[in-house]
Parts: sequence; structure tokens; C-alpha cells
Amino acid sequence: MARKTGAQREPVRGCSGLPGWGRLLVLLTLGVGLRLHAGLLTFGDYVYSVEGGEVTIRQYLGAGGEAVVPDTIDDMPVTTIHRVAFNGTAVTRVALGQNVVSIGEKAFSECMSLTHAVFPDTVTNVGPGLFEHCWSLSAVTPLPVAWPISAIRPGRNMPGGSIGCSGLEGATEMSP
Repeated sequence: MARKTGAQREPVRGCSGLPGWGRLLVLLTLGVGLRLHAGLLTFGDYVYSVEGGEVTIRQYLGAGGEAVVPDTIDDMPVTTIHRVAFNGTAVTRVALGQNVVSIGEKAFSECMSLTHAVFPDTVTNVGPGLFEHCWSLSAVTPLPVAWPISAIRPGRNMPGGSIGCSGLEGATEMSP
């Protein structure tokens, strides 16, 4: 009988037939907090990192629909949404937790089903292209006081601007 090599070893029990990424997906779906690599963790539908006692949401893993970013994870405030964290996902509505102060570049770009975004008034920093190509977006509430309307109106190619959000065309204020 020949000795089994690495490629011939038995699969992880209960996950037979799944490739390595499939097993990881199964564990993520079960809500298991895993260390993905170099300080990245999971919580529900989110991949996050911790620095200085504050949480940064790095990626949304959910199937779409409504996404609610929590105020805290493991008793630490969620303060940042990383660049492209929701990019290209099927979210239809997103509500950010009350501790979020910064949203990175293109955080919600290419979210073609996104219709409504609810941001806390604590958000003071937004990256360019925040809602780029979010064709269905029709409401941002409440309109963050710290942002000029031009920061989210379509057709503005400027920091914080949005290109291709036809639902916001001509907006002067956002409503629910």
C-alpha cells in the first residue's frame, strides 16, 4: 500500500468534496470568527480589522438586501468603512452604526441595487467615488451636514463625488 501524499490526504470531516475556499465559506456562513490573515477577523457578514481599539469594516460578505453596520464589535467602536468595502455587492439598503466617522474611497461603488443609505451625523470624512455607478440610489438620510450636496450629487467628479447615480439627479436634499 502506497503512502498518502499531501494531495491525497482525507478532506476535513464534514466538508468533504469542498475545495479549501468552500470550507472557509462554510465556516464564515456559520458565523465563526476566524483569523483570515494578518489581523483580519469576521463578525456576521463583515470582515474587519482592529487598530488602536477601533474597528474598520474591510469587506461585506453578505448575500445582499439590507446591511446594518453595528455600532460596536466586541465592545470596540466601528469607526471606519474601508475603501471598496461594499463595492459591487447586492445591498439594497445600508445603515451605518453611530460611531462611523470615515468612509473610504468607492466604499459603495457598483452597488447597482442600492436604493437607500442611512448615515449617522458622525461621518465627517468620505472618500472619492462613494456611490459611483449606484444607478438605483434615490435617498441618503439624513443628509450629512458636513458634506456639501455636491459631494453626493451625480455627475460631479470631485472628492467624495458620485458618478452615475441617476436616482439622485438634481437633488438638493435627501429624504427617506
